Amino acid sequence: MIKQSVKKIKPLKSYRKPSYPGKEHFAANPGRLLSYVPGAWVNKPLALSALLAFICSGNIPAPAKEPLPFSASEDGNRVIKENTIAAANTGAEEQKPAPREQSTTVAPLFIHGTGAGTTGCVVMSPPVFLSEAEAIEIILSELKNAGFRFDTVDYIVPGIFTREVSEEYDPDWKSRLIEQDARHPFYFDLYDKQYNVGIKFISRNNYFKLGGPSDSSTAQGYDFIDIAQKTREILMGQNKTNAAVFYDPLPTGKAFSLEAIDEGKDIGRRELKEQVRDFIYWLEREAAAKIAGTGKNKE
Repeated sequence: MIKQSVKKIKPLKSYRKPSYPGKEHFAANPGRLLSYVPGAWVNKPLALSALLAFICSGNIPAPAKEPLPFSASEDGNRVIKENTIAAANTGAEEQKPAPREQSTTVAPLFIHGTGAGTTGCVVMSPPVFLSEAEAIEIILSELKNAGFRFDTVDYIVPGIFTREVSEEYDPDWKSRLIEQDARHPFYFDLYDKQYNVGIKFISRNNYFKLGGPSDSSTAQGYDFIDIAQKTREILMGQNKTNAAVFYDPLPTGKAFSLEAIDEGKDIGRRELKEQVRDFIYWLEREAAAKIAGTGKNKE
């Protein structure tokens, strides 16, 4: 029988510096983080959900000596472990970490399409509207393809109301805007409870309820970008929900014909998709910058 010698395993006392880039590299160069991400990950739900989590997690707590790891809670949501300071052996009272400041993120508007047009008897090139149902389907499809999931539709945001506005003219044809007394509750077309993210689409159906002025003349104008911006400012002011606002691109038809309408709708669908894709790209960049900021704080 041949005896085999067994070498005793000894622990390593030091490690060589790895040749691959570490977290310090990406903290100092946030733009390079995405270049290392495989392109196939863009369509992976987990990868894109992680990006959304970075944006919607609020301000980062005070830096700790060790990184705060992610852990799975009982309901399946991913949460950051809070760092606590143990009481000293001298009998001092336990010190509690400072409460995290509540912070929400409202994405900027992504401009694709003028969002402006006029309807009425004097209009020769009428705008082509997308139906609200079709627009929401387009938005939801693009976000799902990127890995995002929304579990609620028509979610009413507590404490937010909007009023209708009418534009009237005096005998000298000077116009003035008059705010109506009736209030309308504000709702998100799509809402994600896990990350507290809402999506609002500015359409012909909700334009007036959100403050778009109704004209008393025979022609009615629409400015979806203006109302989208005002809606965004409302959401920024309430600071309770993360949100993104999209709008009907409103391409102008060349003539009153079915062909012109179909062509206009194709343009509107394409421009709305570009808005959503810009939003996804913005999330990627914001996530990279936020990761970098976290790394710098911990150094």
